[in-house]
Amino acid sequence: NQTRGLLGNWSFDATDDFTLPNGQIVNVGSLQDFERLHKEFAINWLLEDKADKMIGDPLFVREYGRTASYYANRTFAPIWRKTPQDIIPPNRTKDIQTAESLCSDCYQCKYDYSVSLDKEMARTTLNFYSSYSKIKLLNKRRVLSCGVLETPRYGRKSNFFFTPDSKITFECNQGFTLVGDKRRICSAKGRWLEGEYGYTECLREEEYSLQAAGITWGIIGGCIVPIILVIVCIAFRLVKRKQKFDR
Repeated sequence: NQTRGLLGNWSFDATDDFTLPNGQIVNVGSLQDFERLHKEFAINWLLEDKADKMIGDPLFVREYGRTASYYANRTFAPIWRKTPQDIIPPNRTKDIQTAESLCSDCYQCKYDYSVSLDKEMARTTLNFYSSYSKIKLLNKRRVLSCGVLETPRYGRKSNFFFTPDSKITFECNQGFTLVGDKRRICSAKGRWLEGEYGYTECLREEEYSLQAAGITWGIIGGCIVPIILVIVCIAFRLVKRKQKFDR
């Protein structure tokens, strides 16, 4: 997948943000020149009824049978001026003061109020801008992460969280048995705490039974062999002692 359009390419390269549908990069100069931005870049991404492979299709639901062409108007020209002083007539100083007091430093809010004189519209713009600014600030903060924890084969995990204090439990699909750690915890230092075993896997029930039987016989063998060796040693000593007495 590739993201292209009015919001740029999301390539972390600011120099290719203003790319036209044909792949040509436009040098728009100052970002404050709204008219040039519109005429040399934005208007080229205008949607039409006929699908264009370079531009794409509309993402929004059409109401009352209206198509993209109903909303598309290449001849529409917005107000290019930016500040309330430039947009609102000089004799309406009260409206200019309202724009300044209502919107503070948000020029998007000032613009919307200046062209509409609608306080509710300006407040809505200001609220959305404030929310966007908070998200942008939050995303700049360093986030500790333990990294994505691998899902065991033939199994699943309770969630996909990997930030500090996250807890993940493992389960196996039907017909499989979980072996190892059933739960892992992401520590405050950004590391997954090692469990009792240090691994988690899902074994088929037959494989698990064989493995359990092998462990069981291994334990039994580990206990019986030393006992047999002790018995053999005792018997050997008794035989040697009897032979010594017989002489």
